[in-house]
Amino acid sequence: MSNKESIKDLLQGISEENADVITTNFEQIMKEKVSRKLAEMKKSIAKNMFKEETVLEEETIEVKPQGNKFKIVKLSGDFGDSLKVGALLTSTEMDDLSEMGIVIKEL
Repeated sequence: MSNKESIKDLLQGISEENADVITTNFEQIMKEKVSRKLAEMKKSIAKNMFKEETVLEEETIEVKPQGNKFKIVKLSGDFGDSLKVGALLTSTEMDDLSEMGIVIKEL
């Protein structure tokens, strides 16, 4: 069954309030997503397995207090799409990022 079919069946199960159909299709969708991600990770690991070790750039976030939150004004490092300049962070999110080894500079 394709992912589109599973999603369609999941939505149908939701509209019919059929727990068995919902569970089955949700699990199928998640299995496909996990398998796809693991395959991507496997390729990436295999590709980089024997490369020389590179020095990682320090991940730094510069923030400016804005009320009870903090506005991101500058990002240094590879954050992908997870963080963007202009986004607001709570104190809890700042603590979590700091625990992950990300340097946070408050301006």
